[in-house]
Amino acid sequence: MGEDRGDRRLGVGCRAMLCGIGAVIDCLCMVRKETTLNELGETLSFVVQNMATKDDLRDIATKDDIAALRTELKSDLAALGDQVASIERDLKQIRRDLYELGDKVENIGGYRKEIDHALERIAAIERHLGINRKIAG
Repeated sequence: MGEDRGDRRLGVGCRAMLCGIGAVIDCLCMVRKETTLNELGETLSFVVQNMATKDDLRDIATKDDIAALRTELKSDLAALGDQVASIERDLKQIRRDLYELGDKVENIGGYRKEIDHALERIAAIERHLGINRKIAG
């Protein structure tokens, strides 16, 4: 059981050859089994029972089917991208409109304060002049 360069004897008829990173194992000690006709027939019968038929293969997509589907999906994705971009533009416009409305409401609130202040001054002037005011309520 000597050792050669890169070839190591492991036992009766088995050897491992180290090549690169992996090791290739060559076992010569495995005993070959003779296959009987019955076993061969059973194996052939199993293969025939489980193999795909033309009918089975008819429904399987071909390379052309897959290529057509990819083309269709690409166009659908492009259309979807356009729709998403449109929705984003609409949302940005809605956001701008809401900010604008918010600014207007703040200004209206400011006007309300000014109106209340003006009404207080008018009431003070009326009190000073002795004018009785009647507000329809």
